[in-house]
Amino acid sequence: MGAMQAAFVKFFGRAGTRTAWDASVLDVLARTGAHWAGTYPAGRRPRSVREGDRMFMAQLVSRRGTADIAVFGRALALAYVEGRDDASAEDLALRPWKARWPHYVRVRDGEFIAGTLADAVSLGELMDALGAEAFATTQRNALIGRGNVDPRAAYRQQPAVRLSHEGREWLDARLDEAFARAGRLGAKQLTQLDWPKKDPALEGAGWSRGKR
Repeated sequence: MGAMQAAFVKFFGRAGTRTAWDASVLDVLARTGAHWAGTYPAGRRPRSVREGDRMFMAQLVSRRGTADIAVFGRALALAYVEGRDDASAEDLALRPWKARWPHYVRVRDGEFIAGTLADAVSLGELMDALGAEAFATTQRNALIGRGNVDPRAAYRQQPAVRLSHEGREWLDARLDEAFARAGRLGAKQLTQLDWPKKDPALEGAGWSRGKR
C-alpha cells in the first residue's frame, strides 16, 4: 500500500452492550460481517474512505467492568459505490440491525486474529501511548493549537476514526505481535462464514468471495 493511503479504525458494537473479552473473533465476524464489510449508519455514506485505505476492525468490549475497544484484524478498503454498497434485502434478512447501518465499505485481503478478543490489540493502549498523536484530527489540532486534542473524545458517536501515520504504524506493529502469538484465521475458517454473491464489478476491483 502506498504511503499516502489513509488508515481508519472501524468500530463494531454499542457502548451499552459491549462484547465480553473472551468472545471468539470468529464469532464476532459471524455476527458483524466484518470479514467482508464495515457498516456505516443510515444517511452517513462513507465517501471519505478511498480505494486501498487500511481498515482496522475493532469491537467495543468490556472486561471486568472496564470499557475498551479491541482491534482484532485489518483489511484493505474498496471505495463506496452507492447502490452496490448498500444493504440488500438478503443482508437485512440475515442481520436486521443493518436497517440502521445500511452503508458499506467492503474490504479485501483481511487478516483476523485466530483467538478471542483478549488476544486483540487495545485501542486504549494506543491512546495512552500516543495521546493526541493517535488520530489525524487530534494530531492536526495539536499542531495548530486549537480544537480537541483528547483522543478519547475524537471518536465518540463515530462509526470510524482516521488514524495518524504514527497511530497506523503503532497498530500495525501490535497486530503483527498479536498474529505471532495467536495466529491468523485460515481460509477454511473464513469460507464457512457468510459472503455476498459474486459480482463481476467487485471481482474487477480485486474483491473476491472468500479470498483471504
